[in-house]
Amino acid sequence: MKKIWLIGLIILTVGLWSNSGFAVTTAEEYYRQGCDYCDQKSYGEAVKSFEKAVELEPNNATYHYNLGVCYYNLGKFEKAIPYLKKAIEVDDIEGKIRKAASELLKDKEIVDAIKRQDKLKFKEGYQNARWGMTIEEIKQSFPKKQWKIDEDIWYFEDKIFDNDAKVAFQFFNNELWRVILLLKQVPPLLGTKEEISNARSGFFTLLSALKKNYGEPLRVTTKASDNPFIDEELALQVGEGSYISIWETEESQIVLFLGGGGYTKPLGLRILYQSLYYKKLKEQSEIKEKL
Repeated sequence: MKKIWLIGLIILTVGLWSNSGFAVTTAEEYYRQGCDYCDQKSYGEAVKSFEKAVELEPNNATYHYNLGVCYYNLGKFEKAIPYLKKAIEVDDIEGKIRKAASELLKDKEIVDAIKRQDKLKFKEGYQNARWGMTIEEIKQSFPKKQWKIDEDIWYFEDKIFDNDAKVAFQFFNNELWRVILLLKQVPPLLGTKEEISNARSGFFTLLSALKKNYGEPLRVTTKASDNPFIDEELALQVGEGSYISIWETEESQIVLFLGGGGYTKPLGLRILYQSLYYKKLKEQSEIKEKL
């Protein structure tokens, strides 16, 4: 971990105070004391001094920034974040401290700490799995399952609503962002009418169950074709349309889907649970890759 040193900013700020003609305040004394401790690399003692300075002058960007840097140099990255953000918020029009704080917030250690904080805030996910968990954390949450991997998707087999199902977990930068429950698979163009009818019935059974948990969906489509000469089973089988229902909670989007079909794709019944936060991050990442 690199050390962040503030001599330039400290000298600059003290110079500004000295030239202003203002009497030295108690907050200024604590600030100078904190600077002395920083010179000695006694960051723990400097934190105490800068905390007093911040307490007495809560809108001083320099005090917040130096306190954040001290926490950074102590390896306490989570504690550094709010002070660096506050420094940006209250910085003067010149923006020198704002620029320095913004750069430090891009540091890998700080970025990782922000991710950890975001992860700890998540309350939703799928069963014991919470958004932002790593692959190892997810596996520990389901210790009795027989885990398998297909490309970059980890999954296990389970029984859901009396159906043989796959529970698949997708990760973005090794952080959980989506869970897919694969409930029924009807082979392309080979499924019987009874199999397709069972898949339809399964969709409506799940729709009722999910309504009990999440209320009325934001969007629902339960008609695969407007053609009066094609029944719903055939329309689903040939991939003419699909059934879909979507809910959103504070942290998650839940999608119930019956579709696919056609000459190459199986007709599938599935439920998707995905993090709204990570969904947005993933979309932004994909846009940057295309630029």
